[in-house]
Amino acid sequence: MKYRGVILYDGPSLVDGRPIVVIATFETANPKTGPMIQTWILVRDLDPVQASVQGLDYSICANCALRWHHGGACYVILFQAPLAVWKSYQAGNYRDFDQAIDGPVFARAKLRMGAYGDPAAVPFKVWAPLLDLVRDHTGYTHQFSEPFYDPRFSQVCMISADTQAKADQAKAAGARYFRIATDQTQELGPDEMECPNRPTGEMCVECMQCSGSGKPGPDIVNRKHGS
Repeated sequence: MKYRGVILYDGPSLVDGRPIVVIATFETANPKTGPMIQTWILVRDLDPVQASVQGLDYSICANCALRWHHGGACYVILFQAPLAVWKSYQAGNYRDFDQAIDGPVFARAKLRMGAYGDPAAVPFKVWAPLLDLVRDHTGYTHQFSEPFYDPRFSQVCMISADTQAKADQAKAAGARYFRIATDQTQELGPDEMECPNRPTGEMCVECMQCSGSGKPGPDIVNRKHGS
């Protein structure tokens, strides 16, 4: 049997202790990211649509302002890929990560931390060996100010800033951020770069700027993000 993905983690969320899973899938048709290994952080025992409706997506997204449950504009369409991945997990179609088998696959690839869900809801020790394996990665977290936040995530993830104030807070702490521009005409700051996907069509797998403060580079601004 050919597996299309593997289970990276099955355990308690760092947000609230409820059971979550992390699934890595090897194939994607995502036109923005391009061919990257995608990771899905999911509530283990409830499908992502119902988890959102009931507010139980808190386990994987904490207080992210973009959550659908809060009337936010998250770009993830829950009844598409997240639901399909969750159903496939429930059907037993993913096996546990095996270093001997899967290590070479990850070593050839670039990794997207959190195609859905926040990487910081997962223990850092889950991500660390994968980040050592892959060619490069992208990642984003909204949990910069939360009490459970492991500051090592700032090295490997961009701080998702929904406001200029949050961007300034991340900057003051020496972290790189990904800022959503609410004013479409606002000029970029001296250390900022517009996400090249919208103006040029460049894919994440080509750009790879969103890798946290462990990689030198500009802060990223997206002038249109979410639904």
